Amino acid sequence: MSDPKLHPETRFSNHHRAYPDLETSLSALHAPSGRSPSAVTHLGPNGSDAVDWTVTVVDAAGQPMVGIEVRFDVHAVYPLGEWRSLDAIKARFGRSQGWRDKRLLGTVSPVSVITDTNGEATTRYTASHVAGDDPRRKGEEQVVARIANGGTTSATVHLGYTHLREVKAIRGGLVFAPNTRGRWAHRQLAGFLEEVGHAIRRQGWPQPLVLTNLSYPWGGLMPPHSGHLHGLSIDARPMSTNGGPTWAGQASCPKTSDRAANYDRQRMQTLARALVESGATRFFFNDQEIPEASCAPFHHHHLHVSWLSPLAADAEYECFEPVEETPDADLALEAAPIGAAPALVEDIVSTVDTPIQRDTPRFRLGTELVEVVALVKAAEARARFNVNGESLTVAVLDTGLNTAHVDFLGRIPTQRNYTADNNGDPENAWDGNGHGTNVAGIIVANEDHIGIAPQARVVPIKVLSNAGGGSFTAILDALRWVHDNHQTYDISTVCMSLGGQDNYQTDELLGDNEVSRAIAALKKKRIAVVIAAGNDFYRHDSQEGMSFPAIIRDCISVGAVYDNNEGGFSYQSGAVAFSTDTDRITPFSQRLHPTTNSFCYTDIFAPGAPVTSSGINGPNGESVQQGTSQATPVTCGVVLLAQEFYQRATGELPEIDDLIDWIRSSGVAIFDGDDEDDNVINTQKEYLRIDAVRLLSQIKSRIEVQDLLRQKALLPCPR
Repeated sequence: MSDPKLHPETRFSNHHRAYPDLETSLSALHAPSGRSPSAVTHLGPNGSDAVDWTVTVVDAAGQPMVGIEVRFDVHAVYPLGEWRSLDAIKARFGRSQGWRDKRLLGTVSPVSVITDTNGEATTRYTASHVAGDDPRRKGEEQVVARIANGGTTSATVHLGYTHLREVKAIRGGLVFAPNTRGRWAHRQLAGFLEEVGHAIRRQGWPQPLVLTNLSYPWGGLMPPHSGHLHGLSIDARPMSTNGGPTWAGQASCPKTSDRAANYDRQRMQTLARALVESGATRFFFNDQEIPEASCAPFHHHHLHVSWLSPLAADAEYECFEPVEETPDADLALEAAPIGAAPALVEDIVSTVDTPIQRDTPRFRLGTELVEVVALVKAAEARARFNVNGESLTVAVLDTGLNTAHVDFLGRIPTQRNYTADNNGDPENAWDGNGHGTNVAGIIVANEDHIGIAPQARVVPIKVLSNAGGGSFTAILDALRWVHDNHQTYDISTVCMSLGGQDNYQTDELLGDNEVSRAIAALKKKRIAVVIAAGNDFYRHDSQEGMSFPAIIRDCISVGAVYDNNEGGFSYQSGAVAFSTDTDRITPFSQRLHPTTNSFCYTDIFAPGAPVTSSGINGPNGESVQQGTSQATPVTCGVVLLAQEFYQRATGELPEIDDLIDWIRSSGVAIFDGDDEDDNVINTQKEYLRIDAVRLLSQIKSRIEVQDLLRQKALLPCPR
């Protein structure tokens, strides 16, 4: 009898020859729905999508061979993880899925099958509830068939989920904890979660609900929990009295009596009822006094909620219609740069936090703002170099401005609105959030509070709504307006305390996007665009980088430090400063060192935590906030002083590249990791913090040298 071989009927690009004279390939990959072998395999509504994998064994004459053992095996390509071990899969799926029934489920393999009278060996492959956490990087498993003489064939199964969408939870009352897996949800469930977030926001809670995990059986990085094989499940932190998570301790349960002192049962009860009303079918949480929850000791740090929705129950639901993708389409998708042109693709600016508001100042001058001014030596610079910003204007792209506040009276030449707030009036930038007023006050306040450049004018441009969110489309419109109107209002600086939740180490992947082009156009006009580096260092696992658009090399990017010993702080992102002191980098501040990218790195740091400034509660309102959002206007104010000094001496604004060089070379060295006391991994690298006196002193020296060179050029040549 001649040697058997796997019949070459359907060829795949990754088939190979075990021996020179042995052709091997798959004979067919059949899906019950009749999809072709090249179609993307979608997970079904019950958490798995079974396909029959058949090979035909033939002899040298091409005749089918009976009784040949074919060994099938499955190898996970991406993603990998401990939960894909045999024991983990049996624990999660064994009772309901029948993993022993010749199912190639993840690592539950190999399986041996004897060929029938047609020479065919067939086994059932069940996709193992997993894909990538980003549709641009698809989950993959490789299915391999072998026969005894070494004949082998394999094919890669792409678990492509074209119906997934990233959950933009930060737009509402939700936020993801660091290391969260499963942010890509079914497109309808993603919208549902965002609605939950908006409902929380409407409750008036100042902090969001912190999600620690999403899982769902039809796609995403995580498989469903045991007992939650259908629908969607989430893990979330218990809420505290300030509306945020309880970061330590436990809720009460018969088996664990201790709980966090700031645990807020009333908020948790309200949240539980809202979730149950939304259709939650299971609710595990370690608090026996919440009727909706089943008390479970192993849920002492989080609540676990699951839904059995029509999406899980109805196999004919339109969202599960198969979508065929050609190999070329797959390659194009996988080759697309992550984060390409976010200004126009995602078009979402992360929601800014609402500051703490007071009706009147605690002191005539907010102590935190005084500390900020002292650290960067702004008052000393104003006195020594006779500057205060009076000849210039800053455009603040933010949530607007309390235009009736005494801190800004007589210094608002115009205002613009690119949101639907204030009845969509394009000339009404009234601030219903407070973030923009706090930011503007840090720069130009001059009554109840004293900003860095207290005589400069301010043009409030409302690009973020009163809810704190916005779009890059609005920002692009605002930047173009500044470009067209900067001469009319003497705008020399743009302040952008905003950005996405992303973390870039280069701007090269962003493509030729319009926001970058707009900033470059302003740079040519010698208008400095100062942008916050981002507040998600902890969320991004302490990885260096900055958010968009701070990563753009033509802007001035700003990180945040503490200005004094203010005690400890816990932030909603999960970042914690156990103690604080002058020039310690805040644990939330994103940062990028020039050794990582010499073209676009964090230009400068400035005090930004906490900062007291102008508020929206009436004409004398006061607000307190922390973030790179506050460090950015500090830098803007110093830039205005530098621009005024240079313009007075030379008759023109400085080139932006020169200005950035002066800011960097005059900065005070700070080290990330020498005395920081926080829960992030410090980079152990040296950065720079802005100093107004050193900056203006350097500019003065440069101007004097330029004058000397010009005078020498006018001297007659020696004979």
